[in-house]
Order: sequence, then structure tokens, then C-alpha cells
Amino acid sequence: MKLLQVGGLRPVFKPKRYTTVVAVLIIAAGLASSLFAAITSHLQQREYLVGRAQTISDTLPIDDIVKLKGNQTDLSSAQYGRVKQGLQQVSNSNTDISRIHLFIIRDNRVQVAADAKTPDSPGYVSPGFNFNDSASESLRTSFKTDSPQHDNLISDYAGRWIAAYTPVYDVQSNKTIGVVGVFKDARTYYLEIALYALVPLLLAAIPLAGILRDIKIEAKEHEILQLKNQFVSIASHELRSPLAGMLWAVQTLSQDTDKKLTAKQHSLLNDMYRSTESSMATVNEILDLSIFERGQGHKLQHDLIDIQAVITQVVATLKLGAQEKLITISVASKHIEQPLIRGDMGAIKRAVMNIVSNAIKYSPEKTTIHIDHRIAANEHIISVKDQGIGIPSDEQEKVLEGYYRASNAATVQSHGTGLGLWVSKKIIEENGGRLWLNSKIDHGTTVSVAMPVATTQQPAKSAE
Repeated sequence: MKLLQVGGLRPVFKPKRYTTVVAVLIIAAGLASSLFAAITSHLQQREYLVGRAQTISDTLPIDDIVKLKGNQTDLSSAQYGRVKQGLQQVSNSNTDISRIHLFIIRDNRVQVAADAKTPDSPGYVSPGFNFNDSASESLRTSFKTDSPQHDNLISDYAGRWIAAYTPVYDVQSNKTIGVVGVFKDARTYYLEIALYALVPLLLAAIPLAGILRDIKIEAKEHEILQLKNQFVSIASHELRSPLAGMLWAVQTLSQDTDKKLTAKQHSLLNDMYRSTESSMATVNEILDLSIFERGQGHKLQHDLIDIQAVITQVVATLKLGAQEKLITISVASKHIEQPLIRGDMGAIKRAVMNIVSNAIKYSPEKTTIHIDHRIAANEHIISVKDQGIGIPSDEQEKVLEGYYRASNAATVQSHGTGLGLWVSKKIIEENGGRLWLNSKIDHGTTVSVAMPVATTQQPAKSAE
């Protein structure tokens, strides 16, 4: 895959482990099946050659073979003609067999008594042809036993062959009087084995090609996602600084201690503040999303945090926005003797701020948001309950999945990314906690967070 570079980061793709395992298994199965097919083909062809040789051996006239002299004088004899005819019948019906010979021993040497070929055929040998120098150990053994013999690969005057030998046994004399040799061209033999072996590989290649295609598509999608995340991260970082500066400037101007600003100017500054704050929240949500999509959640810090201090600071930060809607934020802490949790201060604070900010955003004016903090089953339980529009029951799971806003949300806020609760849920889970919600249309929403109590007595990190 081509590596692209954005912001000094290079997307590196690794196929999913199960995809690699499946691909390896398919290759292994294909190779094993191919090997099995090759061995099976080899055994089948060898048995085929033995069968042809046995057929000839069973049909040749024993008395005629005994009378053969093993030289040129046999050509004019009737017994030679009958033996030759028996060889030719099998040769004509089995065109894939290259050579068929009847071997005999005369003058203590192995020689050809008859050839299935006609005298004008390439490679024909006449009676009495001396085969002693080319005779393999398997052929010589055939004269000493009544069982078939094989040659997997031999070379002689005419080429390279795969051969099978079957003795011609004379019951009356109780001895082997000849051997039928059946030869197949080695190139044809191994080509057939290769074709048999190729079939399983081709069958394995079909799903393997699909997996490789999926890996290629997945790699491209991974590359696009990485580049998108890198772009979003860079763009978000670049946007945060000017937005933070604008917020600071607007807040400074709003603190008009000398009362030099008119009511209309104050109103414009408030509008600017809300707009900039909304943009900053959107940028923060997108930045958080890109961090989690890049799998950087494991880089979170694990500090001791005073969760009560976090709640207090979040409420103070969002107090101005709540006051503009005449919303009261009530905080109740019940029997909190150990307020510490362990996690990433910045991330935990962002998650709580998202939850409380959502409550303010979707609550009517002159209502109360209740923040309840208690300990149960060795967990900090923080619940943020509003009196807002609520979330339809069939959409409550969807709003925790990201990029989804409840269908009734647009009646209160025309804009939004649908990422706030999803990011909060990811942050809480990455820090070892849980997040869930309960909601009812027109009766508000309660978002709850559970975080394990930290029992260590080390100093907690400040929420500032």
C-alpha cells in the first residue's frame, strides 16, 4: 500500500488477525489438498499401468512364449504373431500408454521378445533387442517373483518413463517365463499429476482472492480513515487556539466594570460568546472523536482525581450559560468520604462537561438540573438529571453510538454533531467506568456515570 504523509504521521495498515489466520488456513488447506491430489493421482496411474500389464500377462499364450527363440527368426513364426497380436490389442485400446514390451531372458540376458509397435513406428524394437544394459532392478526382480513391480522414473535408449512390470508365470514349469513391461512417457505422467494437483489450488484461490481483495479494500479504507483523522486532528488543533482567544476576548469585554457598553453591545457580546463557545465545543468533540478513532485511548493518564472538585469546576464553567436560560444547577453529595477516582483529569472533566452542557442545552428556561453524587457498591455514581425534552425510547441507544441526534433535538437546537454523549461514554469507559441514560419524552433525561472508588491515599490531582 502506498504510504501517504500528513502532519508528519504515516498511516500503517495491518490486516486483522482473523483475516490473516483465515488466509493462512486457506493456503495450508489448498497445499494439503494439492499434495493429497498429487499422491492420489500418482497411485491411481501406477495402479492403472499395473492393471494394463496384468491384463496382457493373463491373456498371452504361455505355450507360444516358451517357444520364442528371442531373435529375428521369431518374426516369421506363428507363435510370435499371436504374442504380438495380444500386445497390440491392449496398446490400441490404451493410447495413453507409450510402449508395451514382452521381455524374456535368453543367454542370461534380458531382451525384448515382442514390441506392441509396428515396425514403421518410432522407437520400435525387433525381437532379440538387447535390453540387458537398460534393465532396471525392478525389471530384473520381476523374473524372480510373481508380484508386480514399479519404476517411478527410468531412462533408457528411447527416453524417460514411468513403468510397471507383471510376470508371465507358467504353471506347468512352475517358473516365470517372461515379463510384460508397460511404459508411459514421464512428461505426460507428471503433467497429469500436476493438473490434478492444480485443481485444489485453483479452488483455494477463489476464496483467497476474495480475502486479498477485502484486505486491499480494508487497507484503503484504513488509509482514508487515518488521513481523515490526521486532518481532523490538525484542523481541530489549529482552530482551538483562535477560538480560545475569541472566547477570552469576549469574556474580557463582557466584564464591563465601567459600564461603558450599551445593552445592545452586551447582547451582541453574549451572542458572540455563545456562538464561539458552541464552535469550541464542536471542535473539541471532533478532536475527541479523532483521538478515539486513532485508538489513542490507551494513552490516557491514570492520576488520582477529586471527582467532587471536577464537578464543582464544571458547574462554575457552565454557570454563565445556565444563568442566561435562568436554569438552576443543584449539586447534592451524599456521604462522600473518599472522593477520589483514578483516571485522566482532562478527559474526565471533558466528559462531565459534555453531560452537563447537554442538560443545559436541552432544558427549558427556569428549570433545575440536579447533579447527584453518591457512593454505592464501591463506585462513585454521578447522575445529571434535567427537565428537558427527553429522548424517544427507541433512540436512546443510538445517541450513545455517535453521529446521531434524537429526532426531537432540532426543536431545541438546530445544530449539533451528535458526538457529545458518545465521546463522554468512550472517555468514561476508557477510564474504567460506565455510562448509561434513562429518559422519557417531555419528562427529561438522566445521564449516569459510575467510576470505581480509588482507595489510595496519594494526593489527588487538582481540577484546575
